[in-house]
Amino acid sequence: MMLTGIVAACLAAVCLYLASPHQSLWSAAQTQLRRRLLRASATVAAVASVWLASLECGVACAFFIVLSAFMLALVALPYMDAWRKVSHAR
Repeated sequence: MMLTGIVAACLAAVCLYLASPHQSLWSAAQTQLRRRLLRASATVAAVASVWLASLECGVACAFFIVLSAFMLALVALPYMDAWRKVSHAR
């Protein structure tokens, strides 16, 4: 269950990143309705990730494990976006 919690945290980070107005990974996410839906999905995925991870260990431990995975994904996504832009520029 811990791995599914970590995957859900990464999914929450992706949804939150795609809801950002400055992202360019997915151009279809630029409408207001899709951004709201992505933010709601990020919230649900974040809560579900803590719940799934807490089934295996305590809530405090699960919270910090999931938070670490969430922050790692949020740091990696802008780099992936920049790498994609450089790859298509050539």
